[in-house]
Amino acid sequence: MERKSLLFLMLLLFASSTVSAQRMSRKKELAALKEAYKEAIMRTERLSGELSAQVATMDSLVDVASRADELLKENARLKMELDSCKEQLMELDAADMSKAGGIPVALFFEIGKTSIGAKELVNLTFFIENSLNVNPDKIFTVYSTENDLAQKRLDYICNLLHKKYGIALERIVNGGVIENYKYSNINLNRVVIIQ
Repeated sequence: MERKSLLFLMLLLFASSTVSAQRMSRKKELAALKEAYKEAIMRTERLSGELSAQVATMDSLVDVASRADELLKENARLKMELDSCKEQLMELDAADMSKAGGIPVALFFEIGKTSIGAKELVNLTFFIENSLNVNPDKIFTVYSTENDLAQKRLDYICNLLHKKYGIALERIVNGGVIENYKYSNINLNRVVIIQ
């Protein structure tokens, strides 16, 4: 019986040590699981922070995209406004040109002459009549390109405007000779221009 008791006691000790070893193993497993759980929570919190930062970045990008869209719309509106202003300016320029008597006329002289021929006189008459129809108070500015006879030709045209067409002298401005202004074609340099 003692042997049975001893055997029983040994079995009991063995079982107790096995249970104890299993408990130790389970405690270690539990500790490892707790540590893994803590690490998972920390990782989750870190990832949550990163996700929040990315969401904030995305929100910022959405704001930037929205602002860019607003700026593109504003740019398109301003472009249309600019185009409209350009059209209005062209209309005003055309109206001012019309009020001023239109486009200038160029009168060409023959070599060595200080008076214009019949063809140029027709051009001058047409210019004067149309200019005065548009603006009866038009001031006529007369100038010439650089040439030996330029001043004589200017004086001739100014006298012609006053005597032939009855334009008052105070409405005729002798703009003089434009220095260093020459056309490449020499025939075009014998010219008087009236604005």
